[in-house]
Amino acid sequence: MIKLIHEYEQILIGRRQAFSHEMFHYGPAGNERQALAVIRYAAEYLLGWSPEQSSVFFTYPLMKYMHLDPLMKYIRFP
Repeated sequence: MIKLIHEYEQILIGRRQAFSHEMFHYGPAGNERQALAVIRYAAEYLLGWSPEQSSVFFTYPLMKYMHLDPLMKYIRFP
């Protein structure tokens, strides 16, 4: 998990273009957990939002701005 967060921070500061494929090789459920962990990190630690605030203010344009949109392919939406 720490390596995944480190990769995300490298993407944010422009040192990486994308997440490495080795971070998402756990199958659908594991990949979804990995993706949600990065999104949770961005919302709680970088933005300082509570889960309630995240559910209101986390929009697709913000996800794109924060380079989180590639992770959406790993999340199963209802």
